[in-house]
Amino acid sequence: MEIKDNQQRLKQLVFRIRLASLVLIGLGVCGGLAIARIGIRQTWDAWQSPSWRTTPGVITASSMSVSTTTNSRDDPVQRNRSIRQEVTKDVWIPQVTFLFELDGKKYEGHRIGVGDVPSDSHSGADEIVKRYEAGATVTVYVDPSNPTESILQPGITFGAVGPLIIGTVLCFCLACLAYGVMSKKLASLVEVCCKPPGTYLVGQDGQLIPVKHQRHKKRR
Repeated sequence: MEIKDNQQRLKQLVFRIRLASLVLIGLGVCGGLAIARIGIRQTWDAWQSPSWRTTPGVITASSMSVSTTTNSRDDPVQRNRSIRQEVTKDVWIPQVTFLFELDGKKYEGHRIGVGDVPSDSHSGADEIVKRYEAGATVTVYVDPSNPTESILQPGITFGAVGPLIIGTVLCFCLACLAYGVMSKKLASLVEVCCKPPGTYLVGQDGQLIPVKHQRHKKRR
């Protein structure tokens, strides 16, 4: 009777762990799908952008901002967790504003390409700012279905496909995690943690069999 009660408690514990895990995994998958959806939209726009309508434009403002992040990490020289280093990283963001006219209407744009990403290189961001100096004449690529969407550099970039890659990898990893949660290995792991000390073998059904009991059956 006690063995049956223990098995019942183990089954209930495994069910609760699986239920909680699947709920969290489901939320993560929803987030991954949302990120992938953004990536799909951006990738499609980037792929179509070379065929968008073009019109002359003028750069009205060109500047560059910097964002500094600070992280703490263990000192690799001292190898002492009580001694931590402050690591700072600068991210440079080129900012461009341009005006253009399409079908008799004037529009203002701010995007350089589809899925712009900040640059960790000052020289890279500075090159973009110099390329699009204030007063320069440029060719603007305008989405024919939405003239408010315009860019200066058409084509697919990492910034455009990045969300698609991240969302797909996240969903794949969560799917593998869900497979592990639903496998018999989880039940065996929970049973190992809840079993009293001793030597056990894993049966074909995933349940643990005490070695002493198995030897006793063989002697009979």
